[in-house]
Amino acid sequence: MINDGTGNFSDETSTMPSGFINSNFATGGQIKDVNGDGWPDIIKNTTPDIRIAYNQGAASFGVTQELNVSSCYHFDLGDIDGDGRQDVFAVQDPQDQVLLNDSAPGEIPVNWVNTPIGTSPLTGGFGGNTYIVDLDNDGDNDVVVTDVDTDIPSCSRRMAFLRNDGANPPLLEDPYPSGQWTQAHHTGTFDVAIADFNGDGTPDLWVGHCAGNDLYLQISNVPDVLPPSQLVCDQQMLDVTLSWNPGESYDTVKIRRDGLLIAEIPGGETSFEDPSPGSGQHSYTLVAAVGADQSPQVSCVVNVSLVEPVLNLSCQQVEDDVQLQWQNQQAVTGDPYQQIRVLRNGLELAILPGESVSYVDLASDYGIAAFMIIPVAIGNEAEAALCTLQILPTDVSDLVIGFFDDDNGSTDSVPAIVQGLEDNSLFALSTEVEDLSELQSQGLLLEAFDRIWVEVGMYPNNHMLTADEGQILADYVVAGGQLYLSGGDTFCFDPDTSIQDLVGFAGCSDGGGSVGEISSIVSPSCGMLNFDQVVPYDGEANYVDQLQPVTTGEEILFASDGFTCGVINHVGESGAVISQSVEMGGIGEDHDRKELIERYISCLPMEPPVAAFTFSPASGPAPLTVEFENLSSGQIDEQLWLFGDGSDSPSVSPQHLYSEPGSYSVTLTVSGPGGVDQIEWIDIILVTDGLPGFTRGDANQDQTIDIADGVAILSYLFSGGGDGGCLSTIDANDDAMANVADAVTVLDHLFSGGGPLPAPFPGCGVDPSPDSLPCSNPACP
Repeated sequence: MINDGTGNFSDETSTMPSGFINSNFATGGQIKDVNGDGWPDIIKNTTPDIRIAYNQGAASFGVTQELNVSSCYHFDLGDIDGDGRQDVFAVQDPQDQVLLNDSAPGEIPVNWVNTPIGTSPLTGGFGGNTYIVDLDNDGDNDVVVTDVDTDIPSCSRRMAFLRNDGANPPLLEDPYPSGQWTQAHHTGTFDVAIADFNGDGTPDLWVGHCAGNDLYLQISNVPDVLPPSQLVCDQQMLDVTLSWNPGESYDTVKIRRDGLLIAEIPGGETSFEDPSPGSGQHSYTLVAAVGADQSPQVSCVVNVSLVEPVLNLSCQQVEDDVQLQWQNQQAVTGDPYQQIRVLRNGLELAILPGESVSYVDLASDYGIAAFMIIPVAIGNEAEAALCTLQILPTDVSDLVIGFFDDDNGSTDSVPAIVQGLEDNSLFALSTEVEDLSELQSQGLLLEAFDRIWVEVGMYPNNHMLTADEGQILADYVVAGGQLYLSGGDTFCFDPDTSIQDLVGFAGCSDGGGSVGEISSIVSPSCGMLNFDQVVPYDGEANYVDQLQPVTTGEEILFASDGFTCGVINHVGESGAVISQSVEMGGIGEDHDRKELIERYISCLPMEPPVAAFTFSPASGPAPLTVEFENLSSGQIDEQLWLFGDGSDSPSVSPQHLYSEPGSYSVTLTVSGPGGVDQIEWIDIILVTDGLPGFTRGDANQDQTIDIADGVAILSYLFSGGGDGGCLSTIDANDDAMANVADAVTVLDHLFSGGGPLPAPFPGCGVDPSPDSLPCSNPACP
């Protein structure tokens, strides 16, 4: 209907906008700019839903939208969450609904977010009408609903006042519990008008109900003194500064910190500085006064930190240790850290110097470790920096996952899988979760494991994989992970998830009670033959699925009655999924599970290990001790070192003694389930002849220091005596010369308390300060 400007309306629309239908029992319709593009749109409820025709300019309604509501009988548009956009409150059967506008201005169609309204007992049913209005003058729009249920029954329902708590998202809930309703809640309301009837600035109610009409005037909640607004608390160095805007002219302003009055200042002030309140969280409140009247209090909270925390804390497992690293800051005064506390799971590990930027927790206990780094300066501690990780044994390769429900069928299978892996010398962690998304909070990252075993259980007590869980498993496999997924009668009934595209079968059918034993396991890519013996199965046979492989999937597990209950599917270069319908806990004894898991693992495309090592030192005089460090990667069962001198060692990182001079090649061979790798370094160890050995001052080399050595030195100097092949023995004072001072040094040592001679002394050794004096002695024995 178009107004010609004089109050006359004419129907200038030949048809309804596309997508609109008749309203049926609905009673609401509005013309408002829903999407904020400046053009008024048409909104009406057409039971059971709400439909919007978006005005795209000049009354061109080319786009319509149907809102996701049910049995809607009335609605209102208004800004419920305070973001300036039009939201919807829908009165519907059985429960009223809030739809928040989540779109940018001008977007068509609008994206609506369904938001719960709380647990108010008075909403839901055949509503009369509803209004979005700020009833309590707190700046947040509330909702009034007349919810009469006009025909079933006629006059037994009440009006609801849904107060907006101002949160994000807002919660709409009637603050009046059942039995404590006000007169304005009135039994049998079917309509309400909201306006300021008495001019006091607060909305009042005119209520239409089964017994007639009543006017309810709201008692004004405007305070005698308007409170300050926009109160802000900021830390400035050691102090806290408060600032605010006055609501009116005040006589005084009282300021409290943590409930204690700390100042009363003149009303004209709009800021206050609280000197050095100390570290921690502080709550400040302001109350303004005009004469004897006081404003409602306003408050703010500030966390005071006099010491800045460390930045970029990381924790990483390296072998059996955990390495922590971080970046230092300082106190707000510019003072550096005095010390740094390191804690694990609440226990203090170390107190480090303030300049420290790393710490190694040696041989940490396995499990979840929560590390805290707390710097200390100017007598205060900073807020703790945190990092958490799961510390694993370095030889763990597999993760076995069950779900929290003792009756879900995975109770027996999880320990059975773990035992089967251990029987094959593979070490696994096991965990139980409500949902796979909990793994990260436990410090378990799927990519850290070679294989993941997921036991979802047996119907009817099985865990149903969600879409998110299926995506987690699919991402792991696509990235090269290997997944075992087991559960009876679950593949047929699970909702579609991403992992189902990778399991290798197109469909499944229900099994029966005839599954009594597992008769064979065959796969072309694995080259497997039948089991050496049939494996008895005493699990939930009635719930075993018969799987139907697709072209990429291979049958690997057959039951005695001839149908497939296990399939493997290869994904990419190294990813794979094994799907098994029978529960591992129901398969025979431990040795049977061992054989089945062994064959499953050999079916998977495992990468061979890669041999690598380092060593130190690379050269030196005999005898030379060399430390070797194994840097090999991959799944390794054993290793063998060949040291090039006829010796070998199976140790992980051995130490070896080379006794004779020469060049030596070293070979490391590593082997594992994926194969064997070997690395040989040619002539990498060079052992030279040993350095000459002697005893300083033993000029006649009789292994004794006595007066004869003084005589031998003088004989060499003045009588043509020999040096015994090692002039270094004559250099008693270690001045790199042979002269009379050496004889004096020996005699002084023997008879005048001159103290010990320089090394090597008193026994045979190598000169710690080599010089040019010749010595042809052999190495010390």
